[in-house]
Amino acid sequence: MSVAQSFNLQGVPQQVATTLYDGSSPQQQLVNYTLDSYNNLTEKDESDYYQCTSPCTPPATASQWLRKTFTTYQYQSVSSWVTAHIERSRGLGRINNQVGVRLWKTRCKVGSIL
Repeated sequence: MSVAQSFNLQGVPQQVATTLYDGSSPQQQLVNYTLDSYNNLTEKDESDYYQCTSPCTPPATASQWLRKTFTTYQYQSVSSWVTAHIERSRGLGRINNQVGVRLWKTRCKVGSIL
C-alpha cells in the first residue's frame, strides 16, 4: 500500500490517493478536500477503488465520486461570526484515512461574539 498526498501552502491535505498492490493489478482510491479561506473543510469528495496501471499516479479528479460531503459553517450566514475570536490550534478533531493514518487534526475554541 502507498499513500500520495498533496498539500496547500498551510500544510493541509488537498488530495490523498491510496494505492493497494495486493491483487493482480493495483487499485487506487482518491479523496479531494476543498477548504475555505480559513482552512475549514467545506467539501470532501471520495472515489471508490478503481484499477490503475503501475506505477499509479493520482489523477486530477476521479471520473465519478462515490461520496461527496459538504460542510457549512455559521460564519457563512452570520457575518459577526467571522470576528468571533475563533482560535485555531492543533489538538482535538481528526481526519483519518481508512487505514487510520492521521492526515490532519485541529481544535477550535470559540470566544465571545462581538
